[in-house]
Amino acid sequence: MSRNYIKHQIERIKRAIESEKEKIADCRENIASVRIRKKRRAESYSYSIKSTSSSSTKANIRSSRADEWKEFSRIIDVEKDKITDSRERISKYREDLKREREKLKNHWEN
Repeated sequence: MSRNYIKHQIERIKRAIESEKEKIADCRENIASVRIRKKRRAESYSYSIKSTSSSSTKANIRSSRADEWKEFSRIIDVEKDKITDSRERISKYREDLKREREKLKNHWEN
């Protein structure tokens, strides 16, 4: 392997790590937006419950809120799983980076 090839591999791995970091940032933004939506919906539900006099309507509102909360939790869990996956890939890329740098170092010594 030529030195240029090894250097190219190192740059490719660095770009891959940066890409994964961007994915993590996007996931964090998605989680934040879901939490904001959840907060706004909580305020809306609170108002709906207070303004409704019928107990059956209140029960329906509470039921729909529970379903929506489960959906918010599911979305957040999916985003957290994506973050975990990206972190694992970053760890693997860093190991690859170490190996490539070692190859380059050995190549220079030879």
